[in-house]
Amino acid sequence: MNKYTCIIVDDELQAAELLADIVKTYYKNMEVLHTYTQWSKALDGLRNIPCDVLFLDISMQGKSGLDLLKSLPDLKSEVVFITAHSNHALEAFKLSAAGYILKPVDEAEFVKTVDKALERVQHKRSSGKGVTHSGQMQYKIGIPGNNAIDYINMDDIVYLEALSSYTKVFTGGKKIISSYNLQKFKHILDHQLFFQVHRSYIVNLNHVRRYENIGLIIMADNAEIPVSKNFRDDFLNLFGRVRNESTRK
Repeated sequence: MNKYTCIIVDDELQAAELLADIVKTYYKNMEVLHTYTQWSKALDGLRNIPCDVLFLDISMQGKSGLDLLKSLPDLKSEVVFITAHSNHALEAFKLSAAGYILKPVDEAEFVKTVDKALERVQHKRSSGKGVTHSGQMQYKIGIPGNNAIDYINMDDIVYLEALSSYTKVFTGGKKIISSYNLQKFKHILDHQLFFQVHRSYIVNLNHVRRYENIGLIIMADNAEIPVSKNFRDDFLNLFGRVRNESTRK
């Protein structure tokens, strides 16, 4: 079963919680990563934590959900607006929204709209591409450390290594220590590109150069990564996909 993630932005906490319950009821394979009720916190969160689907209210305190989306031109998520106002639909679809649902939420309409959004997610995954709301291709990810956030191309990441509650991110000649743990990265990284091969390692499939039968991967930067027995069969089954992914370079 395909796994998905979502973020909910609604300045009414009760409405956000109700929507989260609907998501959990109909989509057991979708994880609600965050719920934001404040515009500024939502902006910061969406800049740093990618998700497959963004459920976004329009009428918010201070600025609107449309303003929020315009402030995130590199956003890769499929956006579903959920609002009490019908007069913003045209502008929403001009911003490439996957759907526009009026409150109170009709659950049948919700399922139909989210299914459409997930079809778009699957299409992007199968093509290995992400389309931003400015129409440009992008693969960037924000990697937070203790004092700053490094923005790098996702495909530049060679592998990630767990370091207690932190993570070392290797980009080929550069190492970034992130305040996120490895499991956090497992949720937010593109699952078409990255695969966990060990409890302490996630690798970028585009950078796998060699597999040795003793259970060792040689990466493009010559790093040697162990493959746990629990992950070995699934990893070996991915080799056909590794060849396909490499054509994107």
